[in-house]
Amino acid sequence: AQINGMHKGVLRLGVFNSACVTWLPQLVPQFQLDFPGIDVQIYQGSYADICAWVKNGTAEIGFLSNSSALDLDFEPLYDDELVCIAPASYRPARP
Repeated sequence: AQINGMHKGVLRLGVFNSACVTWLPQLVPQFQLDFPGIDVQIYQGSYADICAWVKNGTAEIGFLSNSSALDLDFEPLYDDELVCIAPASYRPARP
């Protein structure tokens, strides 16, 4: 089918919880418009789950933090700022 320009198959994604609600709703609909013959299956889990799924073939692609990828090939897609949220009354202890 691919020789004739038809893309068919399944793409299985291993994704951590927050990416499921923030990134995938923006990415998957456009992907499905571009590749209507590809069925996207989403496996939601922890970083450890995702690493295992990629290693054992359950998922073709895993969304992970770079510190969680361990010995897997890793391609950065996004730099996410790490922030701390605290009440307005919070005062950090000074040494």
